This record gives sequence, C-alpha cells and structure tokens, in this order.
Amino acid sequence: MGTAILGLGVAILVAIPSVYATIASSRHSHRAWWWPTWWMLAPLALVVVGVVLVAVERGPSAATGAKAASPASIDPRDWESRCDWGGDLLFVLTHRRENRITVATFSDWRCTVTDPAGGQVEATGRCLRMVGASMVAQWDPAFFPTAPPLRTGTYSYIWSAEDPGGLWHELARGRCEAPYPAQEGDTSPGAPGELEVLVVEEHWRNHGYRALIVDAKVRIHNRSNRTVSLGGRFMEYQATPGPDMPTEHPMITDEDVRAECDAHERARGPWPTSVGPGATVYGWCVMATPNRPAGGTPWYAITVTDEVRHQYRTRRLEQPA
Repeated sequence: MGTAILGLGVAILVAIPSVYATIASSRHSHRAWWWPTWWMLAPLALVVVGVVLVAVERGPSAATGAKAASPASIDPRDWESRCDWGGDLLFVLTHRRENRITVATFSDWRCTVTDPAGGQVEATGRCLRMVGASMVAQWDPAFFPTAPPLRTGTYSYIWSAEDPGGLWHELARGRCEAPYPAQEGDTSPGAPGELEVLVVEEHWRNHGYRALIVDAKVRIHNRSNRTVSLGGRFMEYQATPGPDMPTEHPMITDEDVRAECDAHERARGPWPTSVGPGATVYGWCVMATPNRPAGGTPWYAITVTDEVRHQYRTRRLEQPA
C-alpha cells in the first residue's frame, strides 16, 4: 500500500513539469515553467504519505532482520556467571561484551540451583530479573518458589536459555560456598517459615581470660509478602566444652563482663523491630561464653520470635581447638 502511494506520487511529480514545459513551450511563454506551483502540492503530499507508510510497513521486517543479524549467542565462552553474597544470595549471569540485544534475543531463561542439602529448585523467566546485560536470580521464594531458607554450605547452579527456535542451551554453571560461619537452623512447631535467621559475621575476643565474648551479626530475611513484626530474641551457649570443666561458670556473670557486653551491643545499634515483605534486616547479638584455655569456640544459638511467638533459631556450631 505505502509503496503504491509513493510510486504514484513520484510519477505525478515527474509528469507535471514535463507536461507544463510542453504546454509552456507551445505557447512561447517566457514564464519560469520549472518553478513549482501550488497544484504540485497534491503529488508531494502523496509522496510524504507513501514514505511514512513504507516506513511503518517495513518496521517489523526490519526488526526481524536485526534480530536475525544478532542471533542468540549460545557459546558458553560469551557468558560469565557468579554468586553475589552482598546481603542476599544472588546468582548472576552476564554477557561478557555487555550486549543487551543478545540477552534480549532469548525467549526464556532458567536458573537451576542445588542447595547444600541436595535439594534442587528452579527459577524461570517470569521470576528472573534483567539488569542491563545481566540476568539475576535471588535466593528467595519470589524467584525460586520452593527455595528453602538460606544456609551455609555449597550451592551449585546452572544457567540455561531458550533460543527463538525453542531450543534450550546451557550457558554457564558454577559452585559457590556460603561465606558464613558453620551453623544449622530450625523453627518451632507450627511456624509458617516466614523468616530465616542466619549469623553472617562474628567477632570473638577474650575478656580477661574469664570469658569469651562474641559479637554476632544476625541476618533476618522475610520470605513472605507481608510485614512481619519481630518479638523477642534470646541466646544460648555451650556451657560445658569438655568433661573436665564444671557446669558452673560464675566468672561470666561478673558485673564487668555484663557491662562489657551491654556496651558493645549498644554500640552496634538497636535491634530491628520489623521486616518488610521480601526484605532483609540486620541486628547484633553480644554474649559472654565460658573461657576456653585450650582454645576453640563453643556453640551458641540465637532465637528470633515474631509477633505471635513463632520461633526461628540458628545454632552456630562448635569450633574445636
């Protein structure tokens, strides 16, 4: 349609000067016959309309041609993957040349992860997030609908993509170790599993050879789509590291030890009172545990409760000397 209108407009524009020149020469007119007159506006308008229609009609085919000229890159050497542990665990796949068109060429994406317990979960295109020339999957039920709580250990992953022809290709795979202290978690009976609690950082120091004081940074992640109010928190620790040690350790209850713990906890800032949907907050717990002349650190546990007193607990494992 656009080509026909464009051709008609051009033909009329070419014909009018010729006809006008013939008429003018037969009348021996000295008028500047080549000068455009107002009645040439009609074919000129046809040309403009034709150009616009041709551009519109050729838009989809041009886009198809561009897509064909930039085929989906299925060579694993064109891709690099990594794990990002900056707060939340992220699995990231990036095109090495930062080519966003190549990333957008694929029809669908899939990130398959095996967690430290051996369970396998999958995030598909509707859950993944495209950031520039990267695809990102967060370890959260919003991305991996059946993902268990984040824990320490080794995570392995595979990135795959579907090309425009419907074929799936593996682009990258890898393994990453959680950079957190060794620990294990559990919940109280009936807890809905909305929170995950994890110690992500700890600092030990010996207080006068009477107590081992630990500052533990606790990550609290909300796996639900509602705001969860945080209730209380309480801490436990291993009281008897060996059969030769007594069960009573009066030195860790000394006034100066308690004052040391309180001062450090105040310096770390207030404990969070709530956590929003899909959000992550942090708080610090400071506790004194029995001194260990032989070395090593005891196990300790931190329990966080929600507004209805469901308990979410993580237990830092003992580190022998």
